[in-house]
Amino acid sequence: MSKQPAQTIKDIAEFAQPHTLDMGIVRDRRGQYLSVQLDGTDKMVRNVIMAEGVTVEVGYWVILNRVPRSNKWIVIAAVEDVARGSKPVPGNLPQPASATATGKPYMVVFSWEGSYKDVACYEIQHNSAASATGATEVKVAGSYYWHWCAPGTTRHFRVRAVNSSFARSSWSDWANATATAGTAYQVLGVNAGATAPEWAGFDWDTHGQATNADMVHSHANAAEGGDEIIPNRIGLGAAVADQDGTMSMAEAAAPTNAANQGRLYVKDDAGDTELFYMDDGGAEVQITVDGAVNAGDLSTLYVYGTIGGAYFWDYDGVDGNVQTVIANGAEDVTEALWANSIVTEKTGAGKEQQLCWLEPGESQAIYSDGVDTCTLTVAADGSVTVQRTAGADTFKVALWLMWI
Repeated sequence: MSKQPAQTIKDIAEFAQPHTLDMGIVRDRRGQYLSVQLDGTDKMVRNVIMAEGVTVEVGYWVILNRVPRSNKWIVIAAVEDVARGSKPVPGNLPQPASATATGKPYMVVFSWEGSYKDVACYEIQHNSAASATGATEVKVAGSYYWHWCAPGTTRHFRVRAVNSSFARSSWSDWANATATAGTAYQVLGVNAGATAPEWAGFDWDTHGQATNADMVHSHANAAEGGDEIIPNRIGLGAAVADQDGTMSMAEAAAPTNAANQGRLYVKDDAGDTELFYMDDGGAEVQITVDGAVNAGDLSTLYVYGTIGGAYFWDYDGVDGNVQTVIANGAEDVTEALWANSIVTEKTGAGKEQQLCWLEPGESQAIYSDGVDTCTLTVAADGSVTVQRTAGADTFKVALWLMWI
């Protein structure tokens, strides 16, 4: 029956000779077993155990003892390697500085001074106590992390840097903070199958979604240039499965405008919830009316580019008086006008639609029944008018114009 390998430094010293010692760096740890890369080689020794009383982390430089007459290795010490200029902590990555935890409504935010030089990512450990035992470990690319938790919950955090060779810096000191109650809000619906947080006052359906109707979320206030966590009135997902993937916005008053920012929001309009947009100058545009996209007043639909324009114009009651469609000016007709017209009589039953092409100084009847006539004119100065030129009836006129 084979004897178990020595587990203490004393056992190792008394074990049969000769001893084989080597140096390496811990590359991985899975429970009590380590993977160690031997110094100066690409050889990786796996399933390495630690001698009693020795504790190391991934990235530590260690001394290994090879168990005589076997392929088993035991870490007997973590060392300071003078040639590399580092403590048992690996590589030359600096420890993340200014690690701070801050309590926010329903969460704790952990942040530190990030560095993009030689840093591939950061490893964070967080726990209910300042201990690595039982801690949850996550990797992030930025220099902050937030953990959702119930008000009154205290979380402890520490962080270390990782480079592209998987070497680690030393851990920062533990930092802790307690989540506050603040404004009552909840996490948005989580993915189906996920475990719902057990937070007092929150109901969750079988899809792992919050069933409270007034869903509110918190987010990093990046637009204001900070990391302040603020509640807002946007919800993702819903209380029933057929609303998965939707976004809900609660009604709110028109916001305050801010430089270089646009605001998208909903508010009450004559009893209906409608969508609005505000630019950085405070101008408000209503995007929906009665649940449909707001096309605006088509009689004001006017576009002019560099050399030409387009315009929808309508008028109810064209008579013998001249109605100006395009005034003489910088954006009038210089070469040609294309018009699509619809004209109807107000008293009679006549209706007519025409397409016409006019150049400055030309006119065309866009309606005529032999008695009443409505005429579209492009004057020599480039202005455009419409007028009844014969008869006594009045007209309803709609024009779609394009010109250069």
